[in-house]
Amino acid sequence: MMSQLKVATKEVATTKGLKERRIIAGMTQASLAAVMKVSPQAVGKGERGEGYPAASQLPELAKALNCSIDELYQPPEEST
Repeated sequence: MMSQLKVATKEVATTKGLKERRIIAGMTQASLAAVMKVSPQAVGKGERGEGYPAASQLPELAKALNCSIDELYQPPEEST
C-alpha cells in the first residue's frame, strides 16, 4: 500500500507546472491537445491533477512545452 502512495505522489508532481509551462510556451489547451493528439479536456484534467500523460507521451509533451522531460517533474520556477 505504501508503494502505491509513493507512485501517486510522483505522478501528481508531473502536473504541478503544466499550466504555467503551457502558457509560457504560448499555447492554449486546444493547441497543446492538437499537438498531443488528445482532447482539450484531457489537457485540462492534466493541469488539475485529475489525469496524467502516458509515459510514451512525455517526450512529445516536453518538446511542445520547450522543456526537458526532467523539467516536467519540477515546477517552472525550479527549472533552468
